[in-house]
Amino acid sequence: MGCGNGQAGEMFSPPASILASTNSQEELDAFPFYMGVAPNWSEWSDSTNPNAAMCEEGMKTDVDIGVRGDPWDKPLYQLIKTTQPGVQGGVWRRFLGLKPGHTHKIEVRVNALQMNAFTNDWTFSVHAAYDNPDGSGLTVAQMAGTAPLPDGTVGPAAGRIAFHGPGVTTKGEWKKRSTDKPGPGLEIGNITLPEKVTSITVWLRHSGVGSTGVGMDWIRVEDVTERK
Repeated sequence: MGCGNGQAGEMFSPPASILASTNSQEELDAFPFYMGVAPNWSEWSDSTNPNAAMCEEGMKTDVDIGVRGDPWDKPLYQLIKTTQPGVQGGVWRRFLGLKPGHTHKIEVRVNALQMNAFTNDWTFSVHAAYDNPDGSGLTVAQMAGTAPLPDGTVGPAAGRIAFHGPGVTTKGEWKKRSTDKPGPGLEIGNITLPEKVTSITVWLRHSGVGSTGVGMDWIRVEDVTERK
């Protein structure tokens, strides 16, 4: 399914079960996908061409769909491809019902898959930011890095948790990236919500002409505020 429409959230995937405890939200299931987009996520692209960025359902060949293991060990994963120069696209998701003033850790598992063999220039990054003070989510321009995030930062590195590109890949392995541990491209720490802000948006951003695809299979947002 193409995710190029110059807007965010025109097509939403259906909800799926999550593990919600007193201090974290963690996805348990990754199916069914709807038109190539994982449950609870939505597509975005800064292009008006619907085929400039593609969202697809990926299948792990080494995971038994009938066996339930760890929450991140799911048979399906989100696959993102881009086809045209200068185009950025991916998927995004808002985590709602968080507490203002509390600090949150974001963890996500990603895989650059076969992009280590890709010869064209490409990028794959994971970002997170608290939402706008009026309660609205982020715009395409904010996710593309061309408009300031609510905290005032702007540019390719704004809100960045992880970065991959030529020479900085996962070598086909699933890697957990976190706001509280050093990793490639980490630019932010754990996120503390301002007063009256109760949500965080996490988004994946990919670019590269004719890319073979990058993946994401698991995410968790955890309240790590010290309990008194």
